[in-house]
Amino acid sequence: MNKIGIFFENPFRLAGTETWIRNIAREYHDKYNITVYYPDNLLLEENAPQESVDFLCGLVKCIPLQPGEEVEVDMALWAYDYFHFPWVKAKKKYLFIHPGDGHGAHPKKPEGYEEFTDVIAVSNYTKNKMKEWAGIDCKVIYNPVPAQKLHFISLSRTAKDKGWARCKKLAKALKARGVDFQWDIYTDYPSIKDKLFTPQKPTIHAIDRIKQSDFLVQLSDHESFGYSMVEGLQYAKLIITDIEILPEMGISKDNAVIVPLKDADYNKVVDDILSRTYTPPQTDYSELFGKQSKQKNVITIVNNTEMDIYIESQKRWIADGETAVVDDDKEVRDKIKRLIFIIK
Repeated sequence: MNKIGIFFENPFRLAGTETWIRNIAREYHDKYNITVYYPDNLLLEENAPQESVDFLCGLVKCIPLQPGEEVEVDMALWAYDYFHFPWVKAKKKYLFIHPGDGHGAHPKKPEGYEEFTDVIAVSNYTKNKMKEWAGIDCKVIYNPVPAQKLHFISLSRTAKDKGWARCKKLAKALKARGVDFQWDIYTDYPSIKDKLFTPQKPTIHAIDRIKQSDFLVQLSDHESFGYSMVEGLQYAKLIITDIEILPEMGISKDNAVIVPLKDADYNKVVDDILSRTYTPPQTDYSELFGKQSKQKNVITIVNNTEMDIYIESQKRWIADGETAVVDDDKEVRDKIKRLIFIIK
């Protein structure tokens, strides 16, 4: 596994470059051996937020260095305004340029930049500015941003008149398009076994759940007044069928995804959903880091949710109260983040 070193004055602060470091750690800590190096004693001097320290140190090694202390890695990454230890040994060295305007002044030419394997800009704007002001040709690699997993929620019985068949068609269309999603169904029918949905117990805290979601989905045949629909329109995006009550409730295709009651083209519905989400430009850092290790980490978990949970990558259910050892992958980590699992 490649040993990657990231060198920065204070990686724990809460600003753009520090977010770049945290996102690299978040996205790639389970695939690569990453260590963040910073000057010894600087942490106390800069009064870094403890939550940032805890987060980064919980993912990767964070090591303070003394002047003259030797470090050897396969690949070294530096940020602009870096602290550069000439005694760092690396097969490849990359200097990342973040500021495009030098914080109000022309960015200086980084001293000793010729020794780097590549100088990398985090945007075409930064690339052009560095060429204009410092005469440096940069390669563009966008900052890593955590991949968005769409979170759908429905507060409804899984009954015919509530559009359960439509929900299944939409879920299958999302999966066929390769959309990464989780669909929580808060229902009085907790025996849902369809692996495309996550059954949840009904809750009085429905609005809180809606606020945490991307889309509220209500695909009913009809509604006299859709309470969850108006809540969804206030606190999240809305996916709704084309029922007669919509104009009275102020709902239209301008503020909601509208699904025809009959003969819906669910591929077009997915297009509409995706058009209302944002995907930032980004580059897969594995292009820079090389081939990732095929070795799988494992994790022991306990399902304490009082319901069965389906793990797609394992092709099996984990029952309430069951302890299981599973592959530590993105799907499992996402479920842990949503407190579906408790790590043991």
